[in-house]
Amino acid sequence: MKDLCVKSVLAGLLIGFAGVLYLQAVALIPDKTAGVIAGAVLFSLGLLSVIVFKTNLFTGKVGYINSFRTLWQGLLMLVLNLAAAFALGLLFKLCVGESGALVSRLNKDLLRILFDSTICGMCVFLSVDLYKRTSNIFTIILPVVAFIVTGGEHCIAFAFYIGTAPFTSDLGPAFLRLGVMIVGNSIGALLLRLLSYHLIDKPRENF
Repeated sequence: MKDLCVKSVLAGLLIGFAGVLYLQAVALIPDKTAGVIAGAVLFSLGLLSVIVFKTNLFTGKVGYINSFRTLWQGLLMLVLNLAAAFALGLLFKLCVGESGALVSRLNKDLLRILFDSTICGMCVFLSVDLYKRTSNIFTIILPVVAFIVTGGEHCIAFAFYIGTAPFTSDLGPAFLRLGVMIVGNSIGALLLRLLSYHLIDKPRENF
């Protein structure tokens, strides 16, 4: 249990760290498109660290939930991931300043949030599963860059962005969208896991 909790907190901090790199890249690079691409590449360092250090990130594990035991472990990971990322967001706000990263996401309607977070869930599952199959770090980096550049929404990163928002912000809509992102990330990962098992792994077992 202790190991699970420590690795879950560490995973949340690593995604929060990835969020810091993304925000700094976007802020420092004048060209918006170049800033987003550079930020996406730097953000992938967070997931790369999560996988290489074998920490417990909800969005990387949810696709493999297959029992009540792994379900409650996943929920514990989620809570600790969110808390750690949010705490790092607060620290960023106190040390660097408030961020407007939350605003653009609040402008999305819930259906778009669900779609974007489902795409993100699929990309994160691809990062984890392809690395397991190939041990190639580029299989981690490319899906992460893809979901960020195309507007995907990652629930743990979003918790970090909530932490960086102004203290006067109305966070009700943000937490509603966070809930939708959790659902979307889960759907994306579980969908790809289901497809990969039935179309790739199972036929191979029966060959």
